[in-house]
Amino acid sequence: MWVARIELMRDRTEKIGWWAKVCRTCLARLTYAILEMTFGGLWRRNHGEVCGVLPDEACILVCNHGSYLDWLLLDWLLLRKLRRNVTFLAKTKLLGNPVWRLMIWYRRAILVDEGERLQGTAKIIRLFRNQGELKPLVVIFPEGTRSRSGKRLPASSGAAWLARKCGVPLVPVALGGFWRIWPPDRLLPSVGRTGLEVRVLDPVDLERS
Repeated sequence: MWVARIELMRDRTEKIGWWAKVCRTCLARLTYAILEMTFGGLWRRNHGEVCGVLPDEACILVCNHGSYLDWLLLDWLLLRKLRRNVTFLAKTKLLGNPVWRLMIWYRRAILVDEGERLQGTAKIIRLFRNQGELKPLVVIFPEGTRSRSGKRLPASSGAAWLARKCGVPLVPVALGGFWRIWPPDRLLPSVGRTGLEVRVLDPVDLERS
C-alpha cells in the first residue's frame, strides 16, 4: 500500500514539474516577444546600423558595456537579424532580478561566478566543441560591469585567453549610442533619437596580444 502511495506521489510530482516547466517556457516566450517588439522598435526608431561582417565561423565577441540595452539589442540582432546561434556570459548577481533570471534561463546564458570561473570556462569549451558546426557566437563584456560615465572601463584579458583555449577568433564589437539611450542611472530607456551602431572590427591577432 505504501509503495502504491509513493508511486502516486511521484507521478503527481512529475506532472506538476512538467506543467511548471511548460508555464515557465510560455512566460519566457511572451516576455522575450515583448522585449523584441520594444527594443526592435527602439533600434528602428534610432536608425540602427550594423557595420562590418562577422566571421562565418564560431568565434568570441568582446563588446564594450554601458547599458542593459547592450544584451537585449545584441541578442535580438544576432539571433533574429543575422541568424546566428548566440550565447551570452552573465553574472550570477543578475539572478536577483526576476526578468533577467527568466531571460538567462530561456536564452541559456552561461552564468559566471567570481569564485567559479573554471566552471564557466568549461561550459564555453564544451559549447564550441559540441556545437562547432552551428558556428556559435559567445558574447563577453570584458569590462565586467556597465560604465557609469559612458567611457570605456579597463577590460579583463580573460577573453583572449579563452579564445586561444577554444581555438576560435576573438572579434571586437563596438557599440555606439547604447549608453546615451539607456545609461545605468535611468530606470527606463530614453525615447529620444540619438542613433545606434554596432561596428564589427577585425579579429584580434592572438599571437601578438
